[in-house]
Amino acid sequence: MNNPGRRARNLDLCNAYGINAGLCSIRDRLSGQKRTPLWLLTALNDLIERSNHNITPLQLRRDELQR
Repeated sequence: MNNPGRRARNLDLCNAYGINAGLCSIRDRLSGQKRTPLWLLTALNDLIERSNHNITPLQLRRDELQR
């Protein structure tokens, strides 16, 4: 991976995956609790869905540049 632009775009994609995984982890831990507010789970689900929509465009943007 000699292309610095591709490396930077790959880091953006990795950050998107990390944010998504972190949100999923928080949601999963909270859903096991008895008194978790439903608004919080709803908000986390919304954020997860929104972050999922960022991953594919970031993949396509990264893949525009050759390795």
